[in-house]
Amino acid sequence: MLYKFVITIVRPLIRLYFKIETVNYPEDLPKDKLIIAGNHITWIDPVWIAVVTRRKLRFLAKKEIFSNWLFKKFLLTLGMYPVDRGAPDRKAITFAMDILEDDQCLGIFPEGTRQKDRNEKAHNGTAYLAMKTGAPILPVTIHNTSMKFRSKVILKYHDLEYVEKAKRINKNEMNELTERVMKKINQGLEEIYD
Repeated sequence: MLYKFVITIVRPLIRLYFKIETVNYPEDLPKDKLIIAGNHITWIDPVWIAVVTRRKLRFLAKKEIFSNWLFKKFLLTLGMYPVDRGAPDRKAITFAMDILEDDQCLGIFPEGTRQKDRNEKAHNGTAYLAMKTGAPILPVTIHNTSMKFRSKVILKYHDLEYVEKAKRINKNEMNELTERVMKKINQGLEEIYD
């Protein structure tokens, strides 16, 4: 309820401030479990994805932004969940799997933190969640070079990565899935820069 209210207010304001261009946004976005995975360049990336996505979107976010109790309450109400990036966070994994098993949409940044360099290694968390739940992954490339008024933001979507639900996770297959997702995201950056 609060999510819909906030997005209804935020969406026109964000679209007024930024020139958001979407490329290849899927016409038939899955209505059940889905992971949207993007590169992470600035703090506002989750907002840009949420504004464009035609579904309620839940995000994992670094626990440090939940330090203020009032802001924490607001973030939790919006459906965000704190994750400890310094160690395997079982509670965050359980939260994410519950979201997906409930046929909801989860936003995640495979690199785990904001990256300025495209050569940073992605973590396997996105692939792990997809393989455990059978959720397809929708890779998105985010490009923005300025936070100034009317600066351009490009969200380039790529073909869905369909994933079979696995009883046992094969590490090599998980690595390959992570690499495929990141290859699409990074190719999107190369195409935008060219």
